[in-house]
Amino acid sequence: MAEIEKQFTRLEAGVAALRRVQANLKRYRAAVLKAACEGKLVPTESELRKAEGRSKKDETKRTKPAANSTSSFLIPPSTFESGEALLRRILAERRQNWQGRGQYKEPAAPHTTNLPKLPESWTWVSWEMVLAHEDGAFKRGPFGSALTKAIFVDKGFKVYEQYCPINDDCSFARYYITPEKFEELQAFEVKAGDYLISCSGVTLGRITRVPEQFERGIINQALLRVRINESFINHRYFLHLFRSALFQKAIFDNSTGSAIPNVKGVKELKAMAIPLPPLTEQTPIVAEVERRLSVVEELESVVTANLQRATRLRQSILQKAFTGRI
Repeated sequence: MAEIEKQFTRLEAGVAALRRVQANLKRYRAAVLKAACEGKLVPTESELRKAEGRSKKDETKRTKPAANSTSSFLIPPSTFESGEALLRRILAERRQNWQGRGQYKEPAAPHTTNLPKLPESWTWVSWEMVLAHEDGAFKRGPFGSALTKAIFVDKGFKVYEQYCPINDDCSFARYYITPEKFEELQAFEVKAGDYLISCSGVTLGRITRVPEQFERGIINQALLRVRINESFINHRYFLHLFRSALFQKAIFDNSTGSAIPNVKGVKELKAMAIPLPPLTEQTPIVAEVERRLSVVEELESVVTANLQRATRLRQSILQKAFTGRI
């Protein structure tokens, strides 16, 4: 008995250490996404330009130009576009290319109360500002009465469910509707590049992006379908931003219900604030986020494997104890 307790004590200590590593990796993942969304993960364009200016000024001083020289250091012109300039271009294009119904309306201004300070080259925009220029770019699923199990068929057009954003997997298929029903609910159709977002329950705010190869179908009542203008915001940046604590908190703050949270109306969601970096900064941010998160995922796999191994070892110890081999 003493030997069993000794082995279990060691095993439990090891499991506790692995759980601590798991928790630390989770915190680190959150810290990476937080830094990315606040412009603190990689040097901003402004910081790089200032650093380049300082280094070139130092180099100029070391060359000691003649006293009568009129040459001076000038930062070479670039195609850099600040977040503010990018926003002006976004709004101008929205007005010019509006394809929605009725008279064009300016998008909602972002709610920026109690938000972190952004780098000088970034700006806050509302979610609505980066949507695609079309009706239905921000679409809740149909009423539950429009999709009941009684109308589902074995084959036809797929009904996309919460499983897809919860597991970041659009291949899951359980329910289908007839071509006639699909035609009736075509406003809720799923297309490649759409974002599907869980709208209720503890999985509120989970997101996935529909791949190029997918089954044609519609969203159900528990999903929100979003289409953004990827000319202005990198889709990988948008996904990482959405999964950050900053955006997830905003989603839950804009929900109703205590036991089972549900997203509020479309108007409130469209006004949610998004930190918009210049286009030239979005790709480096994405690359650095994914480099770091790939390391986290590798470590998480190792920890999970060792926890499974610990479970098997516990069972082995018990088996040996009951068979008198300890």
